[in-house]
Amino acid sequence: MSIKLSICIATMNRGSFIGDTLDSIINQATSDCEIVVLDGASTDDTAQVVAARRRRFERLRYIRQAENNGIDQDFDRAVELSRGEYCWLFSDDDLLKTGALNTVLRVLQDDFSLVLVNGEHRDFTMTKVHVPNFFMMDSDKVYSAGDMDGLFADLGRCLICICCVVIKRSVWLERDRKAYYGSRFIHMGVIFQQPLPQGAYAISSVLMSLRLGNAQTHARDGFLVWYIKLPWLIWSLPISEATKISFSNPEPWKDFTYLLALRSVGAYSSLEYKRSVRPLLQSVRSRVIPMLVGHTPRKVARWLGLLISSVGKRYKLSHTPWKKTHPDSWNQYVDGLEGGASH
Repeated sequence: MSIKLSICIATMNRGSFIGDTLDSIINQATSDCEIVVLDGASTDDTAQVVAARRRRFERLRYIRQAENNGIDQDFDRAVELSRGEYCWLFSDDDLLKTGALNTVLRVLQDDFSLVLVNGEHRDFTMTKVHVPNFFMMDSDKVYSAGDMDGLFADLGRCLICICCVVIKRSVWLERDRKAYYGSRFIHMGVIFQQPLPQGAYAISSVLMSLRLGNAQTHARDGFLVWYIKLPWLIWSLPISEATKISFSNPEPWKDFTYLLALRSVGAYSSLEYKRSVRPLLQSVRSRVIPMLVGHTPRKVARWLGLLISSVGKRYKLSHTPWKKTHPDSWNQYVDGLEGGASH
């Protein structure tokens, strides 16, 4: 029997989570679905957890690599090894809601190149909903083959979550992927590097529960990922400059007020300066301000921000993914400025 949908999961050391993820899929999987788990050399009990589920669902394939090649290359390899017409790039710690697979499979009958799946954001324990409708959409929407700007403007911020993506395998494989290895957002590069032949469809119904606070791939180098690699990727895409600037400045790490704001909430420090910013700056002069901001105490950074705001210069954070992807931190920052917080 032909496989319509391959659910591709790249994982590493998620034995504590992947079992529940697989259960949420297997409990509703049909005969035209398969699951491909690509393990990047886990050292925990991931293999045993997956093996237990395979006894319940024979179309679950587990491939363990000798080494971890990074999230981008691992997802790419999982798609290569899949057999379905479509691939759902799914996380190893999130959960499908009941009926999600049937909803997606119905949409796939219309032959879109890309289907984007809505979800809710929950806390780490999955008991509290923080964001009930990630797409902020009330109805489904179709995007024509050439409307890449419209697609990005509406949902680009949501595509930081790879589990939203269901893409035709043939579209994925015929596009450049290696250029985006190491970016942590290979799916965004693949989707937007050229028009989608059969357009895209966004499902407004909330079909997934996404776990916050468990982003293993970003834990050690969040500044590099969010404020250097992601802006670089966005500005490499063939979409309009107006659409790009609505998401992020091309080089936010060069902006004094931007870095000051990040420093005030602990997203930038001397460590990020040494590790990520300094190597990008050639002259001693260009390094002075980023270095000073990185060493500025957070309390001082907050009060400097208040001073700048009081003379009519608002922090230049309107063009940043941080405000859109980290609303809780953003609101805490604004509240701190306007309320004179001292912590």
